[in-house]
Amino acid sequence: MPVVEHLRLGYHFVEYLYAGTMPTELSASLSCLKVLELPSICFRCMSEISVVLCLIVSSPNLEKLEIVFVATSGKIIPLAPKLLKVADLLENALKKLRVVKMKLSDKKEVRPELEFLKFLLAESVVLEKMLIQPAEGTTAEEGFKILKKIIRFQRSSKKADILYLDCDGDGEC
Repeated sequence: MPVVEHLRLGYHFVEYLYAGTMPTELSASLSCLKVLELPSICFRCMSEISVVLCLIVSSPNLEKLEIVFVATSGKIIPLAPKLLKVADLLENALKKLRVVKMKLSDKKEVRPELEFLKFLLAESVVLEKMLIQPAEGTTAEEGFKILKKIIRFQRSSKKADILYLDCDGDGEC
């Protein structure tokens, strides 16, 4: 896929990419990939986390990342150990990432998503905007608690703006 600049992978395709054991990085770099959209990712599923991290590590020119997290029942997987291993492989990845858009999956338990946000803020040296959309039904108080955690994360980019979007009663942000 050396000439793909914009890639959108739905839920079933991400599952398909994970066949047994996902490598840490792809055998061929996705050097032309500038936009990656993942509209249905469950961060409670280690296989999906592996696919996302592999795609990021293999995309040195990624400029925009859009992720919609989905909630599923099940045990929450601590993401930090996996992210620490990937951080060592990020020689060129995330060095051009300018915009991140994320939609949170759950208004109560967002720990894996927050660990991922922390990782992106720490590793994205030219990040300009991070847009975070809360889960439907998130109250202002719940949103404020999440935002307080996010703004305390260390940022590599001095010009990174974090925008936490408010939703109206219809779920529109």
